[in-house]
Amino acid sequence: MASIKIESEISISDLLKGVEQLEESDLEKFVKKVLKIRAKKIAPSLSKDETDLINKINKPLPKKSQERFKVLNQKRLTETLTSKEQIELIKITEKFEGLNVKRLKALAELSKIRQQPVRQLMKQLGISLPKAA
Repeated sequence: MASIKIESEISISDLLKGVEQLEESDLEKFVKKVLKIRAKKIAPSLSKDETDLINKINKPLPKKSQERFKVLNQKRLTETLTSKEQIELIKITEKFEGLNVKRLKALAELSKIRQQPVRQLMKQLGISLPKAA
């Protein structure tokens, strides 16, 4: 694992500058650990099921796919997308949608476990609805 030299006190800004230096695989590991810390602060004594569900809710699409989606979607908007790229964009979109379905199922299941409305749970977890286009 990569390391970042930290003297003693460090600002959040400086910490983020250090995080920017991480390779993608180390960044993913770091993000997972930060999300676990966040989950503990939100609910210090989570069951294994709750922890697993929160991890599913917070699981991102790989950065490479996110970046490729942005490039292809911009080409789509400017109408310069090739048919091969259109197929690739559809596949990435399907991955996004599949991941979102898994997130929603995990959110609904966690809502049942905690016996609270989904919107209240979303607010507690810091999850906001996407803005309308």
